[in-house]
Amino acid sequence: MFSLLVATLAAASGPGIGASLAMLGAGLGIGIAASSSMVTAQASVSPRQRGTVTSLVHSSRALGGALFVALVWFGLGGRVGRTSS
Repeated sequence: MFSLLVATLAAASGPGIGASLAMLGAGLGIGIAASSSMVTAQASVSPRQRGTVTSLVHSSRALGGALFVALVWFGLGGRVGRTSS
């Protein structure tokens, strides 16, 4: 249901439907992989080190997300929200 809503909104917004659907697919894939990567990282260390590993995984994921947003913005040329005059 959510993907149908996103696809409808993307289609109504113009030619960016391909990029929107690609990002939706990537987000769903990352969401599925996130829990298994966390469990794998936690299982590979002793209970005493689990907090460190958990924070490292979360920090790496947040940094990767910020870099992805910056690259997408750079790829769009900063055109989002600007009108041509």
